Amino acid sequence: MGIPMHEIREAVLHLLWKYGIKSDTWGTGSAKTLNHLIDEVSKKECILHEENGSVYRVTRTLGINVYYGDDAKLLILRERMQVFVGGRIRTRNLDTSLGEKVSPDETPLHAAVRALWEELGIEVTPDTVFRAKFPYLKGPQDSTSYPGLKTIHHIYPFDVTIPPIYYRPEGYVEAQVDKTTYFGWDEVQFD
Repeated sequence: MGIPMHEIREAVLHLLWKYGIKSDTWGTGSAKTLNHLIDEVSKKECILHEENGSVYRVTRTLGINVYYGDDAKLLILRERMQVFVGGRIRTRNLDTSLGEKVSPDETPLHAAVRALWEELGIEVTPDTVFRAKFPYLKGPQDSTSYPGLKTIHHIYPFDVTIPPIYYRPEGYVEAQVDKTTYFGWDEVQFD
């Protein structure tokens, strides 16, 4: 049985207080809420790691570039915006089409397959379309999701070219309980 949610909440609040991290601006602008962080910790999508007098949010994250087309015209999918319940809009300038946290019980490749299904409704097999690249570390850096909390991402990058059956020229919409995310296509500019 897991740790009760109220204990997770107390532990997160204690660490934030211990290191002087204020969450009063969280849930405004492009920042997520304190409850989002507590949920991430409870689902083990991130850990809060103390080191050298600081606390860091550490994630295992996918960066997936989603392509469609051929050498004559190649498109790349981009996140346009997230609209939260209540109308708050969050725009992010992601380096990749999709960003998704890897759950502790899955490999990065299986997480990539899951992310395509959950976010875009695209069902693929890992052995046919994914091209994995070398994983890398990003951070510690200021978090746009949780201002004041430094984040270290262990990033697992993938490229995927989707088959024509899944191509939607109008883009994709992912509806979640707390937000809706919109994706659209941009043409890849070759130099």
